[in-house]
Amino acid sequence: MLIFDGEEIAVHLNKGASDFLLITFIGIGHEERWRDQYFAKPFVEKEQINCLGIVTKKRNWYVSDEMQEVLKYIDQIRSFYKKIVTIGLSSGGYAALKYSSLLKSNFTIVMAPQLSIDPDEWPTIPEWAQLCSQKMKGMGIKVENVQGSILILYDKKHDIDRKTAEHILSFNQNGVVDVKILSIPYAGHIIYESIKGSETLKKLISYSLDNNRNFPRLFKDLMAIRRKNYVNIYNKLMAGYFKHPLLCYQILNSDNFLKVKYYNRILLDETNLFKIVAQLAIYNYQKEASRLFLLLSFYYASKKYDLSRQREYKGNRIALLDHRGRFLAFSNYLHKFISNNPTFNPLNSSLVYLTFINDGLYPYVEYLDRKFYFEKKNNQIFLTENCFNTDDFVKVKMNNKKVCLYHKNNFLSVVSDDNVNFNATTWFEYETFIPIYF
Repeated sequence: MLIFDGEEIAVHLNKGASDFLLITFIGIGHEERWRDQYFAKPFVEKEQINCLGIVTKKRNWYVSDEMQEVLKYIDQIRSFYKKIVTIGLSSGGYAALKYSSLLKSNFTIVMAPQLSIDPDEWPTIPEWAQLCSQKMKGMGIKVENVQGSILILYDKKHDIDRKTAEHILSFNQNGVVDVKILSIPYAGHIIYESIKGSETLKKLISYSLDNNRNFPRLFKDLMAIRRKNYVNIYNKLMAGYFKHPLLCYQILNSDNFLKVKYYNRILLDETNLFKIVAQLAIYNYQKEASRLFLLLSFYYASKKYDLSRQREYKGNRIALLDHRGRFLAFSNYLHKFISNNPTFNPLNSSLVYLTFINDGLYPYVEYLDRKFYFEKKNNQIFLTENCFNTDDFVKVKMNNKKVCLYHKNNFLSVVSDDNVNFNATTWFEYETFIPIYF
């Protein structure tokens, strides 16, 4: 039920049966749904919790004169509840802390809050700094703004969030507040996505209401929830694949991966998953690169992630993976190179492979079990079954397990799926391909 509808702020009320009042602040990015959405709405309705869901119609970090009207309303109803628990995410975490004293909050739970987005006051990312209006200057949270017990969930690998959590932790020194911080590994800034669910909210609210809070137990419970969350698995893969591709392969090739709820959502990111294939090849894990390549290809073709279908590694074919995590192909329809997913076949395309001829590497495609090589004349590419070592043929250079395709003095450069041309005079990232043996 919408009980306050201002120009910048709106407040929803859920009438429940709890003896405490939960106040939630949602983060930015939900402004268009202010009329029907607030943080934890499905949970509080199901659990019959008395809740005020405060939302903002603008990306203003709840810095608004209208908050004074909201605070007056809460002040009128506060006496009906034994305790007030406040919770907020990101910009909502900022608001939950900034107004915790005025809200007379007994316990405040925040996930990756900002201390300020005023760049003159605190480190912030450029996108947020641009949203800092003149009215928001000096908006930073001060020790006199907070009260009660505070729990901050953050990822210590996120530099700004870590600095913010540690700064608020220093508020403990005044003896008025009790601040605890808890790092959620691999969560990044969007903490809640790694521990999302009604079980998490139950644990957090129960902890906030408990007079004998068991912090180690809460940490253990949240870590158990995190480990089962597909977002955590995805974040771990993205954080680790560049330096630890074998560990990522072992995760994706494990029966436990299939037990992760919504694991198929991880597989939606085909481009980054094929980058794991590339890193495996760079680290010389050719068998693993081949197996993951075939496993993913079969999944994208059939929507079945079947670990039992992995065939024995042969290594007699070499495909080319570009810097975008997509494979080099040739469109016979357009007579040009393209970049795509190997299981899709746009524009009558075929994967480009490599082969050795007289100690040289040459790219080719296969049609009807016959090899065709690339000859470039007058800015057009022709396919021919005969390969001669002349300047007209597209050739390959290899350097430290990476290759490039070149014609005369120009390198093949991949900008987008259909923007693949011999227009580069130097060999850098866009001109680099990783050979994948299978």
